[in-house]
Amino acid sequence: MHDVIFKFYTAFCFLEVLNIASGLGFVKENDQIVTYNNERNICIQGCETACDMQTFVRNWNMSTAHWLKYYVYIRWIDSEIKWLPSLITFLVSSIWHGTAFRLWFFYVGGFFLDFTYKNLPLKTMSLPAKAASFLYLHFCLSYIGMVFTW
Repeated sequence: MHDVIFKFYTAFCFLEVLNIASGLGFVKENDQIVTYNNERNICIQGCETACDMQTFVRNWNMSTAHWLKYYVYIRWIDSEIKWLPSLITFLVSSIWHGTAFRLWFFYVGGFFLDFTYKNLPLKTMSLPAKAASFLYLHFCLSYIGMVFTW
């Protein structure tokens, strides 16, 4: 799986370089500090060290995750059904990526991972439990990513 995910990392980093070269990533703060992270796509360290689904989603395709959070998830947050905002967000993302049946399985699998991790007390977990959580998350992402998207 890591050879496949590194292809995605390479593509996202290449897109960031193109955004910086085109000037879309340029941000000038306080007339002195110049940064080029306006159009940041991925934080590889955050993806590789994520112990829960929310952290992984926040670090993978960051601009899309930001858009989905503010334009889809938050609009459904007042729902009486606790898991409905996450399900709708994953479904909108799956429709955006394509209507292939295998992609629907991938995003529904992502929803179930997200639902599982929202019910775990991650902040109070011991180090072995966090290690097990890390292994479980990356195994599941590898499995559903390889089986249902390729």
